[in-house]
Amino acid sequence: MLDRALITLPLTGARPIDSYDPRFAELADAVLRGRYIAAAEGAARLLGERFYDVRLLSYFLYGVVVEQGVGGLTWTLSVVRALADAGWQGLGPVQSQQKHIKASVRWLFDAMSRRLLHLDDDPQGRARFMEEWDDTRRAALIDAGEALAVQLEGLGDLNLAARKLVSALRTLAVAPPPPLVEPTPPPAPPTVEDEGEDQEPAAEEDAEEGYDDDDDDDDDEPADDSDHSFDEDSDHAFDEDAEEDPDPSSEAPKRQAPPARAARPRLTAPPLAAAPAWGELLERLTLFEQLVEDGATTQAAVVADDIEDRLNHFDPRRYFPALFAGYYAALAENMSEIEEAWEDRESARWRVLRQLYQLDPERFRRAR
Repeated sequence: MLDRALITLPLTGARPIDSYDPRFAELADAVLRGRYIAAAEGAARLLGERFYDVRLLSYFLYGVVVEQGVGGLTWTLSVVRALADAGWQGLGPVQSQQKHIKASVRWLFDAMSRRLLHLDDDPQGRARFMEEWDDTRRAALIDAGEALAVQLEGLGDLNLAARKLVSALRTLAVAPPPPLVEPTPPPAPPTVEDEGEDQEPAAEEDAEEGYDDDDDDDDDEPADDSDHSFDEDSDHAFDEDAEEDPDPSSEAPKRQAPPARAARPRLTAPPLAAAPAWGELLERLTLFEQLVEDGATTQAAVVADDIEDRLNHFDPRRYFPALFAGYYAALAENMSEIEEAWEDRESARWRVLRQLYQLDPERFRRAR
């Protein structure tokens, strides 16, 4: 279980952590995949080393909410309120501190709001939550949320996110989720045996009319489509020999479903470990769509302005630091030689190599 004792206020003795630290990317990737407890556990290890960064803290606090239900939510709100009272003292990062605090705390509020409104998606978590969702705690949570929203008045998006959380708490108080029931398993898909049973009467009629059972057995065998199940564009998508020598005794069956087309393998790039900033951008996109659907045009315009600003200043190194970590590590190790080579950028050899690099990267790699 996540240890709340890791967060002892006031935060003192904080150590800075680099925003391009690959551990950040791993945690952000876990969050994007919905592995919130894993992200919280990773954040807890870093918090235990006194890396008091608000991005790590937000992952940890949300993990506490997911894992510990009403008690975790109550504690999380008290921590955020205490940090706000102290002016976020002791929280990193030092560079662009206020910007990161607003983004991370807003993410935390939005994540908690969505969880409250979609508790049905996590039956076990819902059961734990509803066990403690009594009148006393319900009222205390709503009061704490409202007090926090008032405290964050004037902070724009942060105040809006806090009020969304209060709204989610009130919605849950008015219409709590239904009691936990075991999910009904989906019906089993039809099987080959089922189709065979449907065709048995026809086979019996054929037998009565004197047809050869061996021929029927051959006709009943399913065709082997293993050679054609993937590539419909292949030059060998059909068996040419079969087309030249068809079986004259075979007739098109009365009931023939088109052959199922196997899904093509999707060729995708390997997943990239993203930094918290990437998760923040995705959160803004989702929030914008929700506000548009709700008819909240002014709030949607505020979010759209933020999204446009992020896109206009998009730096992939900020969003995917792990992708560029190897490049910069190799660059740093060989900087002297590379810097010396850069001095020849106006030479004919450089221009020729650059052309070869653009035309044929593989031959460029082998060029000496």
